[in-house]
Amino acid sequence: MKVDLNKLKLNLINYLVKVEKYKAIKEYSNEYVTYLHNDKKEFKILRVTIGYPVTSDGSLDKIKSSLRSGKREKINILNIAFSDEVEEIILEGITITVNSLDSIKEKLNTHFSRIVKIKDESTVNQDDNEENIENLSNEELYDMLSNPSKSDNVKLKTAVARMKITTINSSILFIFFFLLPLASLLATFFYLSKLNVLPGAIDLFFGATNRNLTNVGNQWWRIFTYGFTANIYDGSIMSLLLILLVSGTAVKLSKYTEGLVGQWKFSVAVFVSYPLSGFFVSVLIPVSDAIFSGPFVILSSVVGVLCVTTWNKKADPITLFSKNRLFFPLIMLILFPFVLGKYNDYIIIIMGMGIAASITLLFQYNWKNKDWYLIFPLFILIAPTLVALIAIFIPVPSPALDTKYTLTALNMYLYYNIFDHNQVNSIIEANGWYCRFASDGSIWWF
Repeated sequence: MKVDLNKLKLNLINYLVKVEKYKAIKEYSNEYVTYLHNDKKEFKILRVTIGYPVTSDGSLDKIKSSLRSGKREKINILNIAFSDEVEEIILEGITITVNSLDSIKEKLNTHFSRIVKIKDESTVNQDDNEENIENLSNEELYDMLSNPSKSDNVKLKTAVARMKITTINSSILFIFFFLLPLASLLATFFYLSKLNVLPGAIDLFFGATNRNLTNVGNQWWRIFTYGFTANIYDGSIMSLLLILLVSGTAVKLSKYTEGLVGQWKFSVAVFVSYPLSGFFVSVLIPVSDAIFSGPFVILSSVVGVLCVTTWNKKADPITLFSKNRLFFPLIMLILFPFVLGKYNDYIIIIMGMGIAASITLLFQYNWKNKDWYLIFPLFILIAPTLVALIAIFIPVPSPALDTKYTLTALNMYLYYNIFDHNQVNSIIEANGWYCRFASDGSIWWF
């Protein structure tokens, strides 16, 4: 049976581009000759032809001139001619004649060690066409991670493309954990700066959570709003940087992560871990300056979900790229609270990450073949929630008087007519503090 040399040439070109990472020079190529180049290879230029190439090739001369960095630089050229006959023609570089898939494997094996894996494109399925990172060099791995959209791996390109697609979940995260914190920061700068109050009190005013207001004061709605605030710091520039970096990264990373685990699984993992984390810290962290706000918890939840997708022993580009995407968010979650001195934030970061990862693990768990590993996600989910629920009903002494944050935030609610003095006083009474606000906003002690 006569071999179709055009299809055979196409097979070889696909191999050289996908595996050997050569790039086709389209402006000089046509159906009879294809030029490829790779500056990192022994042969910087490949000339693949149907039949023998011409002895005087103007296109080849132009390509050499464009690639040559110095006048005396030698550029090695490999000519691969698809022909049934061997012709005695003197050509620049090394010339190899092939006419079948077997002859390609045999004659090119000296220069391309992986050529033995070349297959007939008509019989290659999608899985066979995927890259195996174990067969890639360090340079090829770096190129793949640096430019994933240009990778030949279809699954990786699809996953990366999702990062540019706005989903319902990413829109929710953008509105509530980017725009609302930004709005609270702007409101602080333009309207609240004149009050000269501590940043923690401003966070509480905008819906942050602490034990005094949420648990003791029965303002449980705060476990749903604490992430909508800017996590105000003494410098508004630092707060703005926090929103842009942490919230922005959470939104962008959510698009990629959602594409890997699925929309509803991602929704459950992130939007359940958020209030559960807030519930835990609001009940069990009694320190007066333990005020929880800002986007740390939402980024840690997204990171927790993505971490589960990297627990794959199979060496594939998706897993490697996911691990690469985790580096910067993890650095931010570690360094930001330390640099800003808000060490209590580490608690909610760990909670958000652990709960989101546990929920994702339960979704991916093989329930038909149960093993003892199931204990870990169930323990992380049940233990903190159960402890917090029990703690609500255990009688404890009144919390220490907090004039810097809690009382200041309550005073701000009175000042802006958000709560009346009866509502504010009921919270103070629940905390067991010997003071009350009068109707005119003044505070009196007894």
